[in-house]
Amino acid sequence: MPTSSKRLMRAVKDVLLRDWDPLDIGAKPHLADEYDRYAAGVCRMLMAGTDERRLAAHLRHIRTVAIGVLLVDEGRDERVARRLLDLPAGLPPMDEEDFWPRLEWSVSGELEQMRDHDLRRFWCDGFLPRTYHLEGPSPRIEGRAWIGDGSTQDEWAFTLLLPHPFGSREEIPWESLVPAGGMTRWLTLDRSGKRIQIEPTAAVPDPA
Repeated sequence: MPTSSKRLMRAVKDVLLRDWDPLDIGAKPHLADEYDRYAAGVCRMLMAGTDERRLAAHLRHIRTVAIGVLLVDEGRDERVARRLLDLPAGLPPMDEEDFWPRLEWSVSGELEQMRDHDLRRFWCDGFLPRTYHLEGPSPRIEGRAWIGDGSTQDEWAFTLLLPHPFGSREEIPWESLVPAGGMTRWLTLDRSGKRIQIEPTAAVPDPA
């Protein structure tokens, strides 16, 4: 996991324990890791560009269903969601090492919200970029992606379309290639050919 992603994970764990804490664990050292199991899911949502409503609903679901705490002070889930949404802003600028896991989380988040419910069973488990076509009329990055289908996964081909040519990988503004939360139509799946195409500039606001 890239260094900045590890930092985000630690920060999320700290907020869940210090600010959310539906079990009122407080400073009990032997229970300090009680909410750690939920941090990865929160990180995925943050890196996929979630919004306050969805993140608060996710926290509420964990609290009421997974943990079984129905009553806390009013608005706590919403306040903690706002606090969590501020965390990525404190991270250093995104580089390529950070980009690929964040794209993985974004693709999984987009698949979860596909209008075609049959596509919602798919998820992404990582990318392996192999070829960088940075110049010419169709700048793109190609490689392999691990796409899950239910409880199984397979190796697919992926193409990431770049907005324009670049002289080198160091010139690419990686953060701009991660579609913002609430945006859709930037991901295309070819199930028969086992290919996915990611086109960040095609993203449009999700009307849902």
